[in-house]
Amino acid sequence: MSALIRPAFYARVSSQKQANERTIESQCEVLRNQIKLDGFCIEPNFEFLDDGCSGTELLRPALEKLRDCIVAGVVNRLYIHSVDRLARKMGHQLLLLDEFKKYACEVFFINQPSRDDSPESNMLLNIQGVLAEYEREKILERTRRGRKHSASKGNVSVFSGAPYGYRYITKAEGGGHASWVIDEIKSEHVKLMFDLVGNQGCSLRQVSRELAKRSIPTKKGNQSWHITTIRAILINDAYHGEARFGKTRIVNRIPGKRTRRGAPEIPRYPKSVATTEASEQIVIRVPAFIDQDLFERVKLTMDENKRVKRERNEGTKYLLSGKVVCGCCQSAYCASRYSNEGYYYRCQANDPRRALNNIACKNKSVVGKNLESEVWAQLCVLLRDPNRIRDEHD
Repeated sequence: MSALIRPAFYARVSSQKQANERTIESQCEVLRNQIKLDGFCIEPNFEFLDDGCSGTELLRPALEKLRDCIVAGVVNRLYIHSVDRLARKMGHQLLLLDEFKKYACEVFFINQPSRDDSPESNMLLNIQGVLAEYEREKILERTRRGRKHSASKGNVSVFSGAPYGYRYITKAEGGGHASWVIDEIKSEHVKLMFDLVGNQGCSLRQVSRELAKRSIPTKKGNQSWHITTIRAILINDAYHGEARFGKTRIVNRIPGKRTRRGAPEIPRYPKSVATTEASEQIVIRVPAFIDQDLFERVKLTMDENKRVKRERNEGTKYLLSGKVVCGCCQSAYCASRYSNEGYYYRCQANDPRRALNNIACKNKSVVGKNLESEVWAQLCVLLRDPNRIRDEHD
């Protein structure tokens, strides 16, 4: 009978810090020992690890693979350290356990003394699930309340770091009080950005080229500055003395969007960030090195540049604009005109500045009319098959 048992185990840690410190290894060691104690051996591909994934989300890479294996009958005995490692929400726990039971997969929790399917064991398991969800909610509530109180007292330690142009002095370095100190070199780089936009009327792209021309590295040491990084600096109120706590909040990710280029299909962080209202933010006074008037001029210039760009946008000019994706790197295929009558579609990542890790994509360009003719031909084949349309609709 033991030869028919196909064991696997599932382990999970929540934060990226835990993932970096490899704290998940302690769970794995306990699980391997328990499987060995039960008289089984486990193969590496039956070890399902979600390293740095929140237990409040049901969509996790390793969990999805595990569920597929259980449905396919590849795994029929599952070991988990505790019920909160499986999920942090009671509803998700019940759903997963019911699914595993439906496909004849036994689930063993290491921290649960009894392994029988008695009402008492099920009640204990449910109580553990409720307590795990309650514990998480209380930790989040206390953390939010404590950070908000600390911010209201003017403590910059709530940021856990400083923006470009400052140096962050930790509590240990500052004698129990964290602070921001102006960086003499990087602050001059920030002043240059504000001067280029506010006094010289440069665009963000021109600022990026000027910084590259002067060989000014980014905070991470990169030689090329992305315009979103420059914009984030130019709209940061901290540079004129008002650091704002609570500018963003975590919200549920909008479903249905195409996966970002270079990102896994199942996101590591299932939440997204939304901007809060100014009334919800807490202002903390910090050292300033940008004049308030210059900051406002930069804001007006960027708003004007945005308005002009929007007015110049004439809409879609090509049939497949925004609908073609590179098969090599998943970047967008954009149309470019090479004569009055001809145009072609090419991978946007052909430009190293737009590619991941500054490595240009080698996928070839396609003549626009040829690609559009092929797409239209395939569409006609689809439209001539009513059964296929009905199946897609159903």
